[in-house]
Amino acid sequence: MGHSCLWIFLLSLSLSHQAVTEQAEACRTAEPADLVFLVDESWGVGQTSFSRVKDFISAIMNSFQDSVVGSEGIRFGVTVYGDIPRMRIALTDYSSLEEVLRAVKDLPFEGGASRTGDALQFLVDYVFSAAITRDNTPKIAVLITNGRSDDQVDGPAKAVTDNGISIYAVGVRGADESELRRIVTEPHEEHLLLAADFSLLDALLPKLSRRICFTASEAPRPVKHTPAGEN
Repeated sequence: MGHSCLWIFLLSLSLSHQAVTEQAEACRTAEPADLVFLVDESWGVGQTSFSRVKDFISAIMNSFQDSVVGSEGIRFGVTVYGDIPRMRIALTDYSSLEEVLRAVKDLPFEGGASRTGDALQFLVDYVFSAAITRDNTPKIAVLITNGRSDDQVDGPAKAVTDNGISIYAVGVRGADESELRRIVTEPHEEHLLLAADFSLLDALLPKLSRRICFTASEAPRPVKHTPAGEN
């Protein structure tokens, strides 16, 4: 009986510790920053897993509940992509955390292919366009995908880097790790996180939220200006 009680106690302690560690860490040091989630909504993801991704995104957003949200602080955006990218939530759409969380909850799933390259270029051309971004503000993107891209990613990934966007990637299940390493900001080991299944995404919350908080608390990455005459 004594051993059984001890085993139950240790199991309860382990589960309690797991529940505590699988939470996003509160960010209290962030400066004004723009944070966009780039979400694969291809058929390979599916409706159930897409719902888990929405919960994951909401948890990361909630880590900024002690920060100013809106035009003077943290701004959030969500772009989904399948056959084409769609800016579901623009950085300028909402001025409170409550509003953006409701919008994330209502995001529809549409399916399609997985054209990550097009989605990355869309980030540069539209999501973080000059008309939307703010001077001297970190630009942060979090790519969430579970497969290999159906198009080329190298050119668009370079455009993301050249435009001063810090990009993280969360690769799930059948994600191509080598491809994601070519996309994420260096050092790769700090910006690439992997999960065996969408049901295990929560295990990444402490690490990813902490790293995003660091990036949002630092000076923005430099933009590479192409000299006149170069392509």
